[in-house]
Amino acid sequence: MNEQVRLSDLAVLLVALQDVARHSVLDLHDADRTADQLSGQLDRKVNVDRGLLQSIMYAANMLDERGEFWHPKGLSFQAFVKQIVGPTKRFDKTYHLIVEDKDYG
Repeated sequence: MNEQVRLSDLAVLLVALQDVARHSVLDLHDADRTADQLSGQLDRKVNVDRGLLQSIMYAANMLDERGEFWHPKGLSFQAFVKQIVGPTKRFDKTYHLIVEDKDYG
């Protein structure tokens, strides 16, 4: 049986689940598996305002610069960004913008 849930609510729950999976005291034996299952169900593209996406990537970049960026499948920040923006674009860490490769540099 399925339940209708807002994507924004699932995002919050997924972050909480991933936090539990990494927690040193809390123990949920199947947290990783559950997070993988949920991620699989959410694995589809949605339209997001570019400015909002750039702001979120900037926040993730700040974590990456401190060595604190974490991806549930072990991707580096750069690999994760490339997965999002595709092969012809980059996230410019100086200006915090998604740019075409030809415009980069």
